Amino acid sequence: MMIWGNRRRLCFSSWILAALLLIGLNGFHLMALENQPLVGHSPTIKALRLNLSQYENSLNAPDLSSDDKRLHPILIRYAKPPTPAPSTIAPAHDVAAPVVAPERITLPVLGGIVQALDQQGRQSYWALLDGRVCRTDDKVGGFVVERISPRGVVLNRSGRQWPIEAPAPHYSQDQGN
Repeated sequence: MMIWGNRRRLCFSSWILAALLLIGLNGFHLMALENQPLVGHSPTIKALRLNLSQYENSLNAPDLSSDDKRLHPILIRYAKPPTPAPSTIAPAHDVAAPVVAPERITLPVLGGIVQALDQQGRQSYWALLDGRVCRTDDKVGGFVVERISPRGVVLNRSGRQWPIEAPAPHYSQDQGN
């Protein structure tokens, strides 16, 4: 009688051992599948990931205010104002009288526009002008920011308005949809 009981226990134990071995093997293969890098991404996704890593590496601008830090990291790359082109006007040799040139107005460079929602759900816009985050009624280079919209910025100086069109986005959350 004892022999049958031991054989049953042995058979039952071997089935449990085989089941545990099978579960462990399948679990190991499942973990190996989860840790594999995804292949077959489109070239657009690969290019966006490369651009995003370049943007993240270029965030070493030392003089960022607290407003600038709240910006999307991609826009911070454009926070540095562009260097002006050198003048190509040759000096005149036989000038009889000084000529007064008309005032040349240089508009600030618009790097981008950010839409933000406050806690009550109201929309507000910020503009990146000459590397500074500006809101409505801020002053930039002698101009006052009169209006900011998704289409651009309107500046005011001495009662005269200058519109600046918004740049085309390099990256958008809506891309690919």
